[in-house]
Amino acid sequence: MGVRKAEPVLLRPEMTSAEAFRAVSHACLRHMRLNEYILLERRDVDTLHQTRVAIRRLQWAFSLFGGIISEVRSEGLRAELKRLSEPLGCARNHDVLLSKTLSTERARHPDEQGLLNLEKYLEEQRSAEYAEVQAVLRSKEWRCFLIVSAR
Repeated sequence: MGVRKAEPVLLRPEMTSAEAFRAVSHACLRHMRLNEYILLERRDVDTLHQTRVAIRRLQWAFSLFGGIISEVRSEGLRAELKRLSEPLGCARNHDVLLSKTLSTERARHPDEQGLLNLEKYLEEQRSAEYAEVQAVLRSKEWRCFLIVSAR
């Protein structure tokens, strides 16, 4: 099983706002969960990225449909999602830094010992962040968030 991208969300003109929100949020949760299974098995840059895409889409849905969701519930879910997804952002930042920025500099200066040391340090940091991502995805808080937000 490989990385999963977002699937189209079918919205119909006769849908109520609540039905549209439910369709969008459930699509985001499905997108997250399909990629979550991969991240629990292995470190994968593209899967982490797609999980973050799903989270961003869900955050957008909370903002767009905020008026139909209880303000207290919406703000609480948004805050919890932000808190829980923070490790994914840190890991993604290191993915980009290592694959784009640092790799370009290493190509320009292949014998620069400082860049080799920096790369090793950043790889260690990224490994620790992926371990934290897996810990979050296995956590009771993550499971509770998924159950509550699916209602």
